[in-house]
Amino acid sequence: YIFENPQVFEAVISALGSDMPLPTLVCTSGWPSTAAMKLLDLLVTQSPNNCLHYSGDFDLKGLQIASYLMARYPGRCHPWRFDPLAYAAALQSGGSVARANELTMLHALPDIFGSLIAAMQEKKKWAYQEGIVHLLTEDVRRNFVEKSKTTQIAKR
Repeated sequence: YIFENPQVFEAVISALGSDMPLPTLVCTSGWPSTAAMKLLDLLVTQSPNNCLHYSGDFDLKGLQIASYLMARYPGRCHPWRFDPLAYAAALQSGGSVARANELTMLHALPDIFGSLIAAMQEKKKWAYQEGIVHLLTEDVRRNFVEKSKTTQIAKR
């Protein structure tokens, strides 16, 4: 699981607590650095079963980062909570007015973001990952518990 924002990364780790082993969580602190890209390369090449799930802000830069990672790791990197429902939830925590030229630039992004882009252009606002910490935490918890159960069944 890859997070764009350090505050969200820390909040998810804190919410998950120490009562369970954690899956691999990575924070890029914005655009991924060379070191972050090296780590992601290693994670992807370690096993053909390893997939990346990227979550970021609902703004031009957040979607550009998601697009970049999806292009670099085709079929192995998936947008995580980049949908109109998560965007609406994030807007409840506030947002900022999006400039018209940046909203226009959203059209250059992959079709997978189509419904999200439509919602963003309708509202004309950016929203931030901090507004969906609860959704991200539940996703990590639920997916990790499900994978743990599957692993235990396979070992029997």
